[in-house]
Amino acid sequence: MALPLTPLNCLVDSLCHSRKLGEAVRLIASRTLEPEQYSVYSKILRLCTDLNSRKCGQLVHFRLIAVGFPTNTCLNTRLIMFYSKCGEMKTARKVFDKMSERSVVTWTALISGYSQNADYEEALRAFSAMHGEGARANQFTYGSALRACTRLLCLELGKQIQGCLQKGRFVDNLFIQSALVDLHSKCGKMEDARCVFDSMETRDLVCWNAMIGGYAAQGLSDDAILVFRSMLGEGLKPNGVTLLSILFACSHNGLSTQGWEWFRSVVKQNDILLRAEHYSCLVDVLARADCLEEEYGLIRGKIPMDIDASALGAMLGACSVHVNVNLGEIVARRLFDLEPGNAVNYVVLSGIYSAAGMWRNAMETRVLMEKNITAKYPGYSSCQ
Repeated sequence: MALPLTPLNCLVDSLCHSRKLGEAVRLIASRTLEPEQYSVYSKILRLCTDLNSRKCGQLVHFRLIAVGFPTNTCLNTRLIMFYSKCGEMKTARKVFDKMSERSVVTWTALISGYSQNADYEEALRAFSAMHGEGARANQFTYGSALRACTRLLCLELGKQIQGCLQKGRFVDNLFIQSALVDLHSKCGKMEDARCVFDSMETRDLVCWNAMIGGYAAQGLSDDAILVFRSMLGEGLKPNGVTLLSILFACSHNGLSTQGWEWFRSVVKQNDILLRAEHYSCLVDVLARADCLEEEYGLIRGKIPMDIDASALGAMLGACSVHVNVNLGEIVARRLFDLEPGNAVNYVVLSGIYSAAGMWRNAMETRVLMEKNITAKYPGYSSCQ
C-alpha cells in the first residue's frame, strides 16, 4: 500500500537531510509509489549524486524500471546528472536519447556532463544539436560550451557563442563573462580578454586568475603582476592558481627575487594549500637566477614529505641545466631514497656528470641504476 504523499515526503526529506542514503533507498524499495510521488525519487537521486554513490543511484534507477514508473523529464534529468557525476556518460546518453521531451536543464546536464568528463568535442556536438532543435540555452549551458571551447582552444566557435550572447540576456552574467575571459586568455588573445575583463561590473577570482595566467603564459610578466596587484587592492584573496600563475610569470622573465617575495607574502597572508607544482615552480624561479644552494635549504626545511620528490625532481633538472655537480649529487641521492625505482633520476645525474666531464661517475651511476631497477624495457623503433 502506498503511503500518503506528505508523510512519505517528510520521511524521505528527513533521511536525505541526515544523509542516510541507504535507509532512504531501502524505504522506496519496500513501498509502492504513485506517479505523483516522483519527487521522492528525485530527492534520493540528488543525494546519490552529491555523495557520488554509484551503487545506490543504480538501485534507484533499477527500481524505477522495475515498477514501470512513467517517463518524467525531471527524473530523467536527475539520472543524467547522476551518471555524469559517476563518469558514466554512455549510460547518461542512453537515458537522454530515450527521452521524448527535454528541457533546457536536461540539455545542460548532458553538455556539462561531457565537459566535466573531459569529452569536450561531444559537449560541443550536444550544444550544436540543442541549438539545431531550437532549444534556448541558459547561462549554465553557455558556460559549459565555452569551457569546452577553452579546453579545445576552439576560438572561432567561442566567438560565435559570444556573438549569440551579445544578442541575449546573459551578456552581463558574471559566470559567462569569466568563461569568456578564460577562453580568450587561454587562446592567447589578451586584448580581447582585457576588453571583456574591463567591461565587467563585478569580477570573481576565476576571471582575475584567467587574466593573470594569460599574461604569464604570453610572457607579459609586468602585466600579470600589475593585474595581481590590482586584485589585491580590491580585497580579493589569491588562491593556489593565482600563486602558480605569479610564480610562472616570475620564473620565465627572470624575476627571481620578486617571485620569492611574492611566494613568501602570499603563503603567509593566505590559507593556501601548497602542492608539488608550487614548489617546483619556485625551484625553477630560483634556478633561473642560479640560486640553487638557496633552493636546497628551502626544500629540505619547508616541503612536506608527500610532495618532496616532485620538487626535488624539478631541482635536479635545474642542476642539470646549470651543471651543478655538488648540489645535484645531494638532491639525486635524496631522490634515490624516495624513488629507488625511478630511472629518470639516475639518468639526469649521469647526464650532469657527463656534462662536467666526470665520465667515471657517470658510468658508476648507470651501473647503480642497473642494480637498483630490476625491470628493463629496451627501446625499439617501428622499423624493427
